[in-house]
Amino acid sequence: MIKMSMNAQSAVNQSEIDSHAVMYAQFLMNSKQAEKKRLAIFWPCNVLLKNGKYSTKSYQHYQFSQLSDYFDLEIVAMVGEEESPSEKFLETIDSSRLQMIHLPYAYGWFNYYIRKFPAVVYSMLRLFWKKRKEWDLILIIDPDVYSQIAYWLSSFCKIPAVVFIGGSYDFSILLIDKVVRRKAILWKAMSVVWSFFLSMSEKILLDFSPAVVTGKELYDKYCHKGGNIFLYNSTLVQEKDISAKSIEQRQFTPRRLKLLCVCRLTPVKGIEYLIDAFKELPDNAEITLDVIGSGDPSYEEFLLRRIREYGLESKINLLGSIPHDDSLMKLYEKADVFVLPSISEGTPKVLFEAMAKGLPLIVTAVGGIPYLVAGKECAILVPPREAEPFAKAMVALAEDVEFRRKMGEKSIERAREFTLERQVAKLSEFLMLYARKNTGIK
Repeated sequence: MIKMSMNAQSAVNQSEIDSHAVMYAQFLMNSKQAEKKRLAIFWPCNVLLKNGKYSTKSYQHYQFSQLSDYFDLEIVAMVGEEESPSEKFLETIDSSRLQMIHLPYAYGWFNYYIRKFPAVVYSMLRLFWKKRKEWDLILIIDPDVYSQIAYWLSSFCKIPAVVFIGGSYDFSILLIDKVVRRKAILWKAMSVVWSFFLSMSEKILLDFSPAVVTGKELYDKYCHKGGNIFLYNSTLVQEKDISAKSIEQRQFTPRRLKLLCVCRLTPVKGIEYLIDAFKELPDNAEITLDVIGSGDPSYEEFLLRRIREYGLESKINLLGSIPHDDSLMKLYEKADVFVLPSISEGTPKVLFEAMAKGLPLIVTAVGGIPYLVAGKECAILVPPREAEPFAKAMVALAEDVEFRRKMGEKSIERAREFTLERQVAKLSEFLMLYARKNTGIK
């Protein structure tokens, strides 16, 4: 059964922080007397340094750069010059707006968790002790093993800390996935152990520290913390990116639909159910799909086999990774509908990007997605792991051009409520509450 987003759960009020945060941010940026506090961001991520430029496979650095409007910013990451053949470093970091602090580079599972582990921890210990009186606050990203160590080191060095959790980490769902069933028993056992560690790490960090979370599901789970938890809608969309002209320039051809999906190719994204939905479509359906992203090679091969098995080579294209620049934005503009069949989610940044270009959404009702589209008629919500509801939603939008146009207009309205400028302003105000000079810690 197709369920429209207008029936979804209404958005939570976070202590009326929105308008006040924007006013506060304007004051802070315009006041010459305002002394910026020094914020360190501990980011357990590999960063490539090549020809004097930093690059990464993550988009989070866009948000870090915006925080430099409110703080003197230092990013602590694992930096090196050796490019990993299995990782694509597509995103260039604007180092003019922040300072990079280097930890030992540790790409690859073995290096990250075993071989380079002592060197990274030793470097962290020396760094935290050296910076203990310089940093006013440290923002610790994700419940990684290094993030746990960073939290306890910040406590030992008396550096105020806030943790940032990008969604709920339930990796156990992979164990019942069609792809993972083919893998070795040892791999499954390791997945269970890793899932348990991440869930416990998440709980410990959220129980002991002020927190920023990006998933509505996670926020509801820990909202008993009161003012110590902040729901951040993680977006890369700026005011200038929102374009109603995308709708005006779009060709609304009846019965013809060009779908776009942007995500990492991992089992948790549920792309195989989207492929299965194409098998349910009428033979005369003029519907195509472009999938942007890379990830697990075995999962990608699994998807390609399924596409060939169903004879959908002319309908579905896996286009790989594309840099987060104008080339990706043009693909949004050329699409008719955005789809995301995730089994589990936090706050998908791609939904904000799709809404900014006036795209109707067909998305699964998981994680923070119902919250993001709540009260707006910009999305059709479908259950996860089911192909038929996806197929019905595709056909409905293909046949009803006017309905598609109205959903696109609602997407634009919703995107204006979640711009990067607004979200970072609110995040900055929350972080400022815990900075050293406001807590009395010396």
